[in-house]
Amino acid sequence: MGVIIGLFWFICVLMAWPIGPIEVIALIVFIGYAVTYSLHVAHSYGSGDATGWKACGSMPASGIRVARYKRTAFALASIGSAALGSAVTTAGCSIFLLLCKLTIFTKLGAVALTVTLLSIFAALVPLPAALLTTGPRYPGPLSLRNLMNRSSFVAKSKARRERDQLADGQLQQTGAPGQLEEL
Repeated sequence: MGVIIGLFWFICVLMAWPIGPIEVIALIVFIGYAVTYSLHVAHSYGSGDATGWKACGSMPASGIRVARYKRTAFALASIGSAALGSAVTTAGCSIFLLLCKLTIFTKLGAVALTVTLLSIFAALVPLPAALLTTGPRYPGPLSLRNLMNRSSFVAKSKARRERDQLADGQLQQTGAPGQLEEL
């Protein structure tokens, strides 16, 4: 959200562009791009590989701090340089758009450069700091995907248990399929 607010500030205040179709399209298109680097860092933080990674240097004493430190160090070591390299190449390409004669290309180049710089900064500075201080120790077990798999497992187990009880004669089928009564 901070990157989008920064982009809006860049367009309205710094560049003093009136909000027209080009600016609205730029804001909409770059919303997804604004979170890309942060998503990569956060995904690496939650990776299962992050727990076994041995970080270099001194580590804090308590358990949750150690886990956060290991995960954050792993995320930055595994994806930080790739994200930074991607940002450098995107910024380099955006500079060429700034040199164009057509207004649409210069505006899109300026917006792309601004979003790239803001989002790589957000991914490599405040996000790791937030993960170090408030990041989850075990990000995987309570994720939405695991909760969905768990509820699916419970539903399948219940259906399997009812089927087995029906086969054993402990339940009888009522009118509607899937509705069983105990005898």
